[in-house]
Amino acid sequence: MRTLISLLIAILLSFFALQARANLANDLDDGQHILLMRHADAPGYGDPAGYQIDQCSTQRNLGDKGRQQAILVGQWLSTQGILSANIFSSPWCRCLDTARLLNKGPVSSTPVLGSFF
Repeated sequence: MRTLISLLIAILLSFFALQARANLANDLDDGQHILLMRHADAPGYGDPAGYQIDQCSTQRNLGDKGRQQAILVGQWLSTQGILSANIFSSPWCRCLDTARLLNKGPVSSTPVLGSFF
């Protein structure tokens, strides 16, 4: 089942990449569009009991696959002409790490993007 889900995700990502508009960078630069994404793969569900938002070791974090996903998304954005961006992230470590691994510039943490899960 997990292999099937991974395959479906890969197919959808491939389709998205093929369908991506050539002017993505222009759209994002016009002040009327944003690109919103969720954190990359962080194995598990929710956060452990007693987690602390300012201590990554107490949270569910990115795995190796998630770190690689974030890097690949950053590379894909570069091929779309997005070399830098104003990046805002929730304060969860998996989100901050995803944002930083995109390699598009400084990341600002803001609680308004935080989870209420």
